[in-house]
Amino acid sequence: MKKIFTALCLVAFLSACSSLYRNPEQEKVQAEADEAYRKSVSIWKEKHKNRPVQVKTTENVEVLPLIKGRVSKFKTPKPNPTVAEIEEEIRYKEYANKYQRLIENVVIKDKSETAITYEYKDARVDELAFMAVQYCKEQDKRQAFLQKVTLFKNKARRATFSCRRL
Repeated sequence: MKKIFTALCLVAFLSACSSLYRNPEQEKVQAEADEAYRKSVSIWKEKHKNRPVQVKTTENVEVLPLIKGRVSKFKTPKPNPTVAEIEEEIRYKEYANKYQRLIENVVIKDKSETAITYEYKDARVDELAFMAVQYCKEQDKRQAFLQKVTLFKNKARRATFSCRRL
């Protein structure tokens, strides 16, 4: 009984696989179409052989080759983003806007009339600077200067801004 079942399965499998063979008629039609296209391209090249070509050398244009009947496309390549740009884009996508990100990641640790200290995780010092400038303006129109940045083990940083008059 097992032999009969195995034989039937084998026959069914082979008949299913026979339909996966290449179709020679379809390949012949495709080859004729490719040859006709190559011929029309060579005729066009011969026709426009002596025609002056005006190409802008200032733009970097990449010509994509024709792939089986599809029209070739012209595109200007985009510069590859740096690793820092990719990481920044990934980090900042989760927040609706940059102020929400700053509210969640920046804490005031110490403040006095002459200095303010922020502890931050997912922010940059230049983003904290505008907050320090606002704070120092409220303290008798002083200006903010970055005094020091301290790094901690838990990836938190502290930035101290001093408020001075010039």
